[in-house]
Amino acid sequence: MEAVGCTSISNSQSVFNDTGIHGPKPYKISDFSDLSSRISFGSFDRNSVMVPQGLISVLLILANIVLDYAQESKIIPVFVRRNNSRRCRPTPPDILGPYYEPRTKRLTQYCTGDKDSYYNHTLTVHGHVYADDCRTGIPNTKIEVWQADVDGRYHWTDCRGYIMTDRNGYYEFTTVNPGRYTIDRAHRDTRPRHIHYKVHGGREFMGVVTQMYFRGDPFLGNDDPCRICSSERNELITRPSLYCRKGVCMKTVKFDIVLERKPRGRESPTEMFNVIKV
Repeated sequence: MEAVGCTSISNSQSVFNDTGIHGPKPYKISDFSDLSSRISFGSFDRNSVMVPQGLISVLLILANIVLDYAQESKIIPVFVRRNNSRRCRPTPPDILGPYYEPRTKRLTQYCTGDKDSYYNHTLTVHGHVYADDCRTGIPNTKIEVWQADVDGRYHWTDCRGYIMTDRNGYYEFTTVNPGRYTIDRAHRDTRPRHIHYKVHGGREFMGVVTQMYFRGDPFLGNDDPCRICSSERNELITRPSLYCRKGVCMKTVKFDIVLERKPRGRESPTEMFNVIKV
């Protein structure tokens, strides 16, 4: 990892410190007094860089702790970046549902049949399709997408299609906020808002059929009438944010997908999908 804007302070010559102990000289605030004037940020004006006094105090304390520990244990301190990332898991599957249509067009804009709904309820969805390390993007991946319109209705010629990831595994499309719909009118059982995904894994990875949900929907989890659906899974629940520019606002949401590798010996052109079967 490249360190940007760092400077070295050479002040560790062996001296008798204030306690009379022979060892590295402790750092003092005065050692850091001209730190801001010695920091280099490439093409930036180094005189304009400000170092907060609180940060200097923290650095001073840490430096003395490290020096004391090194002197006691006779070791050289080494700084290691900790990996605090969450455990990497494949995206959970969900049901395919009754509204899947395999013959669709490649699109980047969905639900455009009703122009008023499209421009008044715009939603931009973006993310990456990753390998099972959650870092390596999978290029040229086919993602089939279908959803209900803003009124909760499915169409066979609108609100469905497929997109392809770029060389970094990135994808993006624009659609509308999907509406809720009732699956049992007698009991008023309402499904939460969602978008269906069918992600193809190709030769090396398992594909996945899943659904993307929205945080804050009152029909998630135990309140979802679809008992075999996965609307309780946090990995499938996204957090929409509002983006505004020049008086025009739209919701954006990020949804990353992680694919599982096929079992060794099963790599083949035959596609395999992880899906909850009804």
